[in-house]
Amino acid sequence: MNFMSEKAVNVLTKKGIVFDVKNDGIQLVIEGINSYIDYYPTTGKWLERKPILDSNDDIYIFEARKGFSLKKLLKYIKGKK
Repeated sequence: MNFMSEKAVNVLTKKGIVFDVKNDGIQLVIEGINSYIDYYPTTGKWLERKPILDSNDDIYIFEARKGFSLKKLLKYIKGKK
């Protein structure tokens, strides 16, 4: 795990945010109430994905929101609570 990944893991842990570490810290998957947020600490990019059902009950992933930086991600998460 690189420095940025370790820093992000420490910050999210201190804030009490539930997440999974994927790909040796390259991707952090944050669990939301109705969605997941993929955060990439090495680039600072994040995107929220929400599962939605079509008329045949097939699940499609809808990208709800994109952003950049851990600071903006924390602000976004705080606003959703």
